[in-house]
Amino acid sequence: MNINNLLEQGIFLHRKNSLDEAKKIYKEIIEIEKENFQAIHLLGVIFFQQKDYIQAIQLIEKSLNINNKNYSALNNLGNILLELKKYPEAIEKYKKALNLNKNYTAAIYNLGNVYKAISKYKIALEYYYKAIISDPKFFDAYYDYAELLERTGRIEEALKYYYKLSELNPSHPYLLGSIVRSKLSICEWESLESEIDKIKNNLFKKKINAFDVLFITDSLEYQMKAVKQYSEDKFPPTGNIVDLKDENSNKIKIGYYSSDFSNHPVGYSIIQLFEYHNKEKFEVYAFYFGKKYDETTEKISKECKKFIDVSNISDFELINLSKKIGIDIAINLNGFTSNSRTKIFSGRLSPIQINAIGYPSTMMADYMDYIIADEVVIPEKNQKFFKEKIIYLPSFYQISNDKKKISNKNYTYKNFNLPSDKFIFCCFNNILKINPYIFGLWMKILKKNENSVLWLKSNKTNIIKNLKLEADKFKVNSDRIIFANKLESSEDYLASYKLADLFLDTFPYNAHVTGCDALYSGLPILTLCGESFASRVGASLLNTLNMNELITYSETEYVNKAYNLSINKKKITELKQELLNPFTISKLFNSKLYVEKMETAYIEILERLKNKITTKNVYIK
Repeated sequence: MNINNLLEQGIFLHRKNSLDEAKKIYKEIIEIEKENFQAIHLLGVIFFQQKDYIQAIQLIEKSLNINNKNYSALNNLGNILLELKKYPEAIEKYKKALNLNKNYTAAIYNLGNVYKAISKYKIALEYYYKAIISDPKFFDAYYDYAELLERTGRIEEALKYYYKLSELNPSHPYLLGSIVRSKLSICEWESLESEIDKIKNNLFKKKINAFDVLFITDSLEYQMKAVKQYSEDKFPPTGNIVDLKDENSNKIKIGYYSSDFSNHPVGYSIIQLFEYHNKEKFEVYAFYFGKKYDETTEKISKECKKFIDVSNISDFELINLSKKIGIDIAINLNGFTSNSRTKIFSGRLSPIQINAIGYPSTMMADYMDYIIADEVVIPEKNQKFFKEKIIYLPSFYQISNDKKKISNKNYTYKNFNLPSDKFIFCCFNNILKINPYIFGLWMKILKKNENSVLWLKSNKTNIIKNLKLEADKFKVNSDRIIFANKLESSEDYLASYKLADLFLDTFPYNAHVTGCDALYSGLPILTLCGESFASRVGASLLNTLNMNELITYSETEYVNKAYNLSINKKKITELKQELLNPFTISKLFNSKLYVEKMETAYIEILERLKNKITTKNVYIK
């Protein structure tokens, strides 16, 4: 067989993703013709696909020494450098490729990717748009352009391009989920229900991001299928089991991995997790891949053996760094939330890997060994829907910061344009959690009690307009929905809760850290408890406080209880007094005890691994 035929065969196998077979053929060609540019270049591409970055770079650079005019090879070299987070070098290669061919769409698009990675969003959007102009059928460019518009708050524009893509390529797997997420984020609900139904009824084709699915359904069975599909598609296992290091150190090395060690709900809540760790028994490492540095970052960094900024090192390098340190237990605080780095866990960076706090669902991945929970968020009957083994803590599964400060400001109703003579329902949850179903229940509540208002958190004109229009559809005076601007100070934000009478929880994604904030500030929560983890968090909070009377299990019970509480001032006062009782509130806000229970769990699961007991859930008493 001549070299051209061999090359055609190699490319055919390569396109079929038969990488090892294609690799053999490329090597065979190179043995015959040592400076065959294409074989060397494509062999480098295979090494890149197989995560052997050093070999990949050496081979593609060698091919470019043979033919330095090949813009495709320059683009592929840029892709490797981008994956390794060598951003300036990647930009240089892409621009060299464009100097050789100014219409090379792949390099234009990849410049969008690299500028997005370094948060230069305006430049990234320019390159994505150029890629669309260069090739109007380049569907990935449309999708990434729309997604970045969404990320930067230009939701209406994003929807325009998502819908344009749906005309050009209706089979794009994640498109409909992105449309639904965008519409939820601005409370634009026209045709939303039918779009959600299309995803649910055709999951095989209409895939959805594993975080977004938690907002659209309470069905654990559906969530499990959607998350499994997403996990296998985006983050298949790529690493082998890591053995425990046989060292003389008596300390257990714990690594916490997050993009949120800053003024973020996760950051706020876990400060004391680091503060109260027993430094005699544990070496605590924080691996931070976020972009913000603030007072929360500083507080966390002071409580660690090492606080390591890993935002500019590759997943490959981070895995190797974790192995070099000898991390025994790696805690994934992001899960599938935004800015996560799931590939470090799919590549296996420690013997035990735990899904904790940030993502209230299973990750449906073999490389996640445990999930942190309690017996309310995952009752025994629901265990079958979780891939991970479950670490059951004795009370609420999240740490609740017990040193939060509430400002002494004596806010008046006038400060927030609130009436002083009405019952004030409030919900300060992320707007993304408000959907037509829960909003409809809120409108029923307002209609039952005409002497009440609903206080929400948003200063976005489009959101305010959309929700007021929805209220009009229910024949509820839209002036009864009042919107609070975000307060910059967390102390002031907590103080503002004193003006509200009852917090109405969202469904199917309950309040988490926001719920803790409301309760800490002395505001009772009424929750609707469902089947999924995310819809049972409010119930877990209230169960921990022994305030189960505020847990409802049907929409009728939720509406009626809200109404009954709103006309019973004495009961509301009693509930608020109960939340001011130090004995009551300490059941939920006891960070030191929480950390002790977590450490007990860490010790137990490590002992189980040493003794090769890996199949059972763990119950901490």
